[in-house]
This record gives sequence, C-alpha cells and structure tokens, in this order.
Amino acid sequence: MQTTFTRGQIKQRAKERMKGHFGEAFALNSLPIIAGIIAYGLLLASIITLIIFANKFPNIFSTDNLTIGDLNTSYQNSQNSVDFRIGGQAFGGLFGAILNAGISVTSLRWLRQDQDQPLTHPFIKQFEGFSQFFLPFLALCLMTSLITGLAALALAIPGIIVGLAYAPIYLLYADDGAKYGVINMLGHSWRFMKGHKVDWFVFQLSFIPWYFGVILTGGLLNIYFLPYHNLAVAAFYESLRQENELKTATASDENTDSRL
Repeated sequence: MQTTFTRGQIKQRAKERMKGHFGEAFALNSLPIIAGIIAYGLLLASIITLIIFANKFPNIFSTDNLTIGDLNTSYQNSQNSVDFRIGGQAFGGLFGAILNAGISVTSLRWLRQDQDQPLTHPFIKQFEGFSQFFLPFLALCLMTSLITGLAALALAIPGIIVGLAYAPIYLLYADDGAKYGVINMLGHSWRFMKGHKVDWFVFQLSFIPWYFGVILTGGLLNIYFLPYHNLAVAAFYESLRQENELKTATASDENTDSRL
C-alpha cells in the first residue's frame, strides 16, 4: 500500500524542518549522539589496546601455566562479570528505549509546528519520555519487547513482523494514549500498521548508506543523521496517519451512502 507522500517527499520534509534550526535539532538528540561517539571511541581504544598487548606480550593469553584453581577462579569471575553485564545491558536498554521514544515524540510535535517556529528548550525536551510518559512508555517497552522476543523465538520472520507492527507505538501513545490506554495500545498499533509493515521496513532500509557512513566516521555523522532520521520517521508516521484517516473517512462515507 502506498503512503500519502513518497519517501523523497517525507525525507525532504524532515530536512526542511531542520533547515535553519540545526542547533535545536542537535540539542534534542545530543545525549544519544554523544553516547554513540563515546561508545565508538571506547571500542576503537579497546581494539588498539588489545592489538598492542597481543604484539608486546604474545604469551599473555596462553593457558599453559594455569592451574585448576586458576581456571575455577577465572570461571567464577567471568560468571559474575556476565551477570553484571546482563543487568547493565537491561537497564541501559530500557533507558535508551524511553529516551529515544521521548525524542521521537518531541520530533513529531516539532514537525507539526510552523516552519519558522523554533523548538524551545530542546535539550530538556529529549527527556520527555521520562518527564511526561515514563510509566506508560516503560510498560509499552516491556510488553512489546516480551511479545517480539517470543515471536522471534518461534521464527525470525514473525519476530520482524511483530517488531514492525509495534514500531510506531510510542508516537501512537502520545497521540491516542488518552483514548486507548496502555494495554489497548498494542492492538491499536497493530491495526494502525495493517498494510504498512512493508512500507515501514523499506523506509528504514533506505537509510542503509547513512548507517555505513555513521560506522565509517566513528559515530560523528550521527551529529546530522540522528536528528534527521528521527524527524523523517516522525514525518513517515504522520503520512501513515493521514493515510489511515483517509481510509476511515472513505469507509464511513461508503457506509452512509449504503444506508441512504
């Protein structure tokens, strides 16, 4: 099914929203941008350090002189480290999901404003997911992650389909949460994405060259790409919403005509 606007028109709308307002766009996305650059830097530093140690101390990873006690201690330490990492990753995943959801909602609201209207307090507004929607976004994150994970355990494709069905759920909650609530939002998102899952998937695939650019620049390209991508996703969601509203209005008119 085609959306109301083409992918090119949707992306152009995001670019126009950023034009002359790059400072606000960066501030709104600053925490994920900085975190990403730091993560790339730490990864690069770890790789360089590992290479240096491997070349300078070639026997450092040898297990020839290890005793059974050393191996047991190493195993216990590794288990403790794994448990700590899993807990840290779970917390980080929840924090990142709610942070990004808040940024997406603010991007959508900003996109709907007049072109010459600036975004006020952009740095603070990236935390909208915590200040305005924390409990519902936390519940939505946990529920959708569980459902998507269970679907992925069955087969990869069902997991992808479910993930696409819930892709706009935070934006939908910001628009319709008062009407549907948290639990009913799952079904609402599924109905909203009916006939649009492939559209959303292809739209995300169109950013692959940007993702390669982010990797090649060690995350520096995210300074521009991340605000642009969030606004583009918001514009795509807006296009789907208009498409669904048009379908609903058409169906209502047809029902009225049939009763007459």
